[in-house]
Parts: sequence; C-alpha cells; structure tokens
Amino acid sequence: ADNFDRLNKVLDELNSMEDLHASSHFQFLLAQLEMLLMPPNKLRYTKYSLIFAAELLCVSPAAYRMLRGSRTVILPKQQLIRELMSRSVNDSNLQTSFNELKPEQRLVNILFDEVKLKSVLRFTAGHVVGHAENQPDILATSALAFELVCHYGGPRFIIRVVPVAKLNATKLKEYLLEVITTVKRSGGLPVSIVCDNCPLNQRV
Repeated sequence: ADNFDRLNKVLDELNSMEDLHASSHFQFLLAQLEMLLMPPNKLRYTKYSLIFAAELLCVSPAAYRMLRGSRTVILPKQQLIRELMSRSVNDSNLQTSFNELKPEQRLVNILFDEVKLKSVLRFTAGHVVGHAENQPDILATSALAFELVCHYGGPRFIIRVVPVAKLNATKLKEYLLEVITTVKRSGGLPVSIVCDNCPLNQRV
C-alpha cells in the first residue's frame, strides 16, 4: 500500500463518522485531506474551504498570501474568491426586479463607465477594502460601474461596481460578458451596450 492508499482508507474512516459531519471544522479538515489526492491543476474546493478562504481574505490579504504560498493550507487564488463574492450579491434581487416588470421593460441597455477614485485602504466591520479586483496586490484607482436602463421606460439598476486599477481590454470584456450573462440569467434581455469612445472601450 502506498500513501494514496493509506490516505483513501483514512478518508473512508472519517466519512463513516457521521456524528461529526455537521461540524464545519470537520468538513474543512476532510476537504483539505481530499485535495491531497487531486492534481494541483484539477483542484475542486468544497463550500467549507471557500467560506474559510473568503473570511481569511477579508480579514487579511497578506495572511492569505502567506498561507497559500506556504501550502500549509490549500487555498484557491485570490481572484477566484473575489469573483465569487462579487457575483453573490445582486443576482436574486435583479431577478425579483425583472419579474415585477412588463415583458417589454425587460429589454435593457447596459451602460458602463469608470469613475476615478482616491486610492485608500480601510478596515471596516472586519473587512479590508480598497484593493483592485483585477490587481489584488495594489489599491484601486477607479470604480467600474455597470447600469441597466429599460429600453421602453422603467427603473434604472446599478448592477455592479468593480474597484479596478490599470484595467485592460481583456479584463473589461470579461466583466462585461459576466454582466450580460447575469442579466440574461435573471430574465432580462440586453439590446445594446452604451459607453464613451475612449481607447480602452474601442479595443473591447
């Protein structure tokens, strides 16, 4: 028997301890052991691993980088956690709003633009804010805002505000496609994209 065989046997024994399955600590440790059996490029993170990663990243990005770099704990890339957190905020509210509109009002225009910010780092209610989402190691210099406007009249929605720095066309296109996907999934239909004529938007 090699180490993988022994580890699989340990996991079978741990999974049989059903009275501990409700404990988040137990599930986290179990997930860490399971990931030792996976190739590094095919890791799949459980809910408990992602919750721990999100909490740690909010408290201290520096501690997150240290732990991830040391491989003491198997953690996902910072960008994955930030994307998951940004996607989890508005989807259900947007779907509820679309359900209350007439069918023709669900045709929407997507407006987006960058607003310059004063770079600053703050610690508020246990969360560290100020880093750019596209460049986690530096502070944001602007906020990329996406707004929905009903084509045939109706309410306006701010669907997403993303803190960014040194934004390039590839990343902007990725954010725009995420917004389009969210709108369609929530019951809306984008009919146009509206922005200014700056070189970055032209490249997109």
